[in-house]
Amino acid sequence: RTEPATPHMRAIDAIKANADEGGLEAALSAGITTAQILPGSANVIGGTGVVVKTAPKVVVDEMVVRNPSGMKIAFGENPRRVYGVEQKKMPA
Repeated sequence: RTEPATPHMRAIDAIKANADEGGLEAALSAGITTAQILPGSANVIGGTGVVVKTAPKVVVDEMVVRNPSGMKIAFGENPRRVYGVEQKKMPA
């Protein structure tokens, strides 16, 4: 389990250039040329997002349009489900 605040997490670290995972390739084949990739919603403060071009490149840095593109913050059901309603731990 992680902490509710992980502002140091970066979505760019989860992207693999030319990877055979299919997500960016599927987006490109559907006509999506640019995408913002964000951390998940389990943490209240999830980390920073990145905007990338979906065309495959040799290295991830060649795909980046803007990094960081913003901070992912979630106040909905996901953090509540993960950390519970009784937990009073707030980010410092």
